[in-house]
Amino acid sequence: MQLPSDQAASGRTLGSEELANLTEVIESGTLTSTKGHFVKDLERDFAATMGSAAAIACASGSAAIHLAIAAIDPEPGDEIITTPITDIGGITPILFQGAIPVFADVDPTTLNVTAETIAPHISERTRAIIVTHLFGNPVEMVEIMELAGGAGIPVIEDCAQ
Repeated sequence: MQLPSDQAASGRTLGSEELANLTEVIESGTLTSTKGHFVKDLERDFAATMGSAAAIACASGSAAIHLAIAAIDPEPGDEIITTPITDIGGITPILFQGAIPVFADVDPTTLNVTAETIAPHISERTRAIIVTHLFGNPVEMVEIMELAGGAGIPVIEDCAQ
């Protein structure tokens, strides 16, 4: 089945497997993971692929960032270092949790934060670092993970931009 849009140009189509899965979900009467198995299967398989004990599927990148920050459980006034160039959905969860966004500068070529631009902002109030892989340019994670690991600070990666 060809999708009625510009999807044809991308080569994306719905095949018999996708249609069968869609039919199963619709006929089940539930679109949530509480009774169905598709989301649970995705979470289990993704966790296994990532070598993690668990994974939680979210409906949006904003929801995922919010959930990750909530898991860190910052106290009001705690700081979360992040990039100034991101979608508002990467900032509002920080504020919603009562934390303060601290903006690290970006590399002028990649427009991403770096370990070098993050380091001066680390303080006793830092509870997390959020990096955003922007415009298809991956953040240089090795240096950031070394910096964060040495300081015992969790890193959240926003891969939705």
